[in-house]
Amino acid sequence: MDLKKMQSGDVVYGPFPTTITNRMKTSHYCLVLSVDEDKGLFLAALGTSSHIDSSPLEYELLIDNSEDLRRAKLKRPTRFNLGKTEWLPSDKFCENSNIRFSPKLVYALFRACKAAGLFNQEEYDQ
Repeated sequence: MDLKKMQSGDVVYGPFPTTITNRMKTSHYCLVLSVDEDKGLFLAALGTSSHIDSSPLEYELLIDNSEDLRRAKLKRPTRFNLGKTEWLPSDKFCENSNIRFSPKLVYALFRACKAAGLFNQEEYDQ
């Protein structure tokens, strides 16, 4: 995927995490949190459809509403772990969708980012 076309909130599919265990498949849906064009990398949060029946943690974004899943082009309920992020090159990722269609999801993403410590509260209190 062209890094210049990537934006925060994009859902992409590709090889993440980069360290794979025997029990883990090699590609996952990821949520783009930030793009650094100078370094040619994007910050990704790992997505999973496992253990969705348990309550999401405060640093996770859960997409489980059927209309949100359809618009996000996800086949099953998926949660993105903003506590497990990594800077990745975009060349092996495919564009899937974006969550900006839903104010509810954007707000939930904001809360999960805060809980994961991805930005300082002072930056948003002004």
